[in-house]
Amino acid sequence: MVSNLGVQDVLASRIVAFSCLVIALAVMVPNRKKSLLFHCSVAAILGRLATYHHLYDNIMLMPLVMYVALAWIERGGVAMTIILAVLGATLWAPEKLLEPKAMRIAQILIYAGSLAAVLLVEHFGNKPSVSPQPPNPAIPAGN
Repeated sequence: MVSNLGVQDVLASRIVAFSCLVIALAVMVPNRKKSLLFHCSVAAILGRLATYHHLYDNIMLMPLVMYVALAWIERGGVAMTIILAVLGATLWAPEKLLEPKAMRIAQILIYAGSLAAVLLVEHFGNKPSVSPQPPNPAIPAGN
């Protein structure tokens, strides 16, 4: 999409990769104590957005699907249901449906929206159970 603005392909790919690196640092460093699944989800989304991929590379987004599915199981709600359904539809839709340029742009927007959803889930405390939990105090023996 950046190359459509008249930027050379090599420069466009470097701009996008650098932008995703900056976003990754801005998201991951302040949230370094979050769960590994959170970090894998963010890295998967940004990796998918930063470089060109074929349809069969969608497997790299499985940490994102697992994160959203866990949040949906624990939180429920219409919003998480829609996010999971739309994300799943973009990942498992037949290739012919995803060929038009409008669908590819829609995929990019959906992945970016999924990143926003992951950040919102983490920020507002509706975390999946894989987030680090403080250890439970031991129950005293004999009680």
